[in-house]
Amino acid sequence: MAQLSNSIRRLLLAGFVTALALAAPTTAAAAATQLLGAQSHALWSGSSTEDMTRELNLLDRANASAVRVDLSWSSLESNGKGQYSDWYMKKFDAFLERAEARDIEVIATLWSTPCWASSAPAERKRGCDGAWWDRGVDRYAPSDAGDYGDVAAYVAKRWGSRLRALEVWNEPNLPDAGFLKSADPGRSYATLLKTAYPRIKQHAPDLTVLGGAVAFSDEKFLERLYDLGIKGSFDGLSVHPYNEWRDPDDTWKPQWRKYTFATGVPAMHAVMRDHGDGAKKLWLTEFGFSTCGEGSNWCVSERRQAQYTKDSFKIVDEWDFVEAAIVYNLRNKGSDPSGREDQFGLVERDFTPKPAYAAFKRALGRSGRRSRISIVGRRTVVRRGAIRLRLACRSRKVCAGRLRLRVPRRAGAAAVPRKASATRRFRIGARSSKVVELRLTAAQRGRVALRGRTRVTAVVATRRSGKARRRLAVLARR
Repeated sequence: MAQLSNSIRRLLLAGFVTALALAAPTTAAAAATQLLGAQSHALWSGSSTEDMTRELNLLDRANASAVRVDLSWSSLESNGKGQYSDWYMKKFDAFLERAEARDIEVIATLWSTPCWASSAPAERKRGCDGAWWDRGVDRYAPSDAGDYGDVAAYVAKRWGSRLRALEVWNEPNLPDAGFLKSADPGRSYATLLKTAYPRIKQHAPDLTVLGGAVAFSDEKFLERLYDLGIKGSFDGLSVHPYNEWRDPDDTWKPQWRKYTFATGVPAMHAVMRDHGDGAKKLWLTEFGFSTCGEGSNWCVSERRQAQYTKDSFKIVDEWDFVEAAIVYNLRNKGSDPSGREDQFGLVERDFTPKPAYAAFKRALGRSGRRSRISIVGRRTVVRRGAIRLRLACRSRKVCAGRLRLRVPRRAGAAAVPRKASATRRFRIGARSSKVVELRLTAAQRGRVALRGRTRVTAVVATRRSGKARRRLAVLARR
């Protein structure tokens, strides 16, 4: 008994326990260490509620655990400061409700300046008459970063508990693309981030705030942001590591690392480490490939899009410093066969799947959904023959299930017979944690011998999609 306890006491658990809230339909799913999903433009005016539902159904069928959606400040507060658009808020509420029903977490990107707050020149604003958004007024940095801080605080207060993360702006390092037009985009963005972060945390302290939203693996821009004082003003760094027309495995030329996936992403995290932020994770909130044909930069065939999408998720799976990977885009934005922006979708505009959707589905199926239950800490505690794990419920509803610990037969471990498996039902309050104790039976004490690296499996009964069990392999070290 003492020998067994000494072995188990040194278990280091790497990963997440698979769990399902049997009484709550929104808790579920197979375990994974990363949020995986795709971008949706379901809040755009051209997207109906039916379109929204169909897009989320596609993500649900692919076993996605997350969706990224652009939350437009210029739509939310278009008529003046403090005048929030009822129709837009209702549409976002509907999106959140449908995502929650499918156990899909939402990453919202708050950007796009309303005319009244825009620093656009007067000849573009024209008194904010007419369709000012068609004149690019919304692409200019706000005149007062405090106005952005106010709307960020409003979003955090109203929806913060329902969001997985809030991303501050989009691709500020591409002013020519019109995402943050300013005489000094770096300084404007750093000011926005430093202004918004404390306001968001004031109302939603547990909400992850994503800074950066950097296009490509732009190390120089990130260094500039650190020089401008963004340290301490974000919880995770969002990056859009587009690899243009090349396979994500292609490291290309060293001098062009900025435009690579396999080498660019680690380089961005290296910058974070250099500034003392190595413990923070990268969030790949955009990456993808456009089926606008072959023979030119960015454009690939549908076959290559499928292959490159699969390869991207395979690479991401090896990076423990990446929290999320969101492919751009779930659905084509338009129907122009040669339009680069139109053809990023995994499915056509009419929802016809491309080969990339099947590749996306297979990639996420292997990884599984992120569990709503996570292990707190990395070390077990064994007392009087019981393994004690502190589990955290990440859901907004109660998490409940049945956990059974098994040690399968393999090198370094004897098999535990089914009758000897440690089993424990648990119920954990929403967004709270609890110690769950798995007592070892006499048969286990007599037969289990953990030597070296041993694979332990947690099995939890589920009722989702008719699947009886979910499993997670957890590494143990003597």
